[in-house]
Amino acid sequence: VEPAKTSVTSLLSVPLDESADHARAVAAQKLLLFYKKPARKCWWEGEDVNAGDADHKIDLKLWCRRTWTLELVLV
Repeated sequence: VEPAKTSVTSLLSVPLDESADHARAVAAQKLLLFYKKPARKCWWEGEDVNAGDADHKIDLKLWCRRTWTLELVLV
């Protein structure tokens, strides 16, 4: 992890047993679609920032790239 970047990680352990009820089997099949093929969504968010001092005000648009990733790892 790079120290200048923010990283949020969430981990969930779920048994993917297809002999379970129908709803859980359908969820397992959908999750298996992300095995070795992670889903990524990236977008930009802009925020107006006032920079400078009282004599020299500068209006800036600060852009931040957001990234969301869903990945499945089988253990």
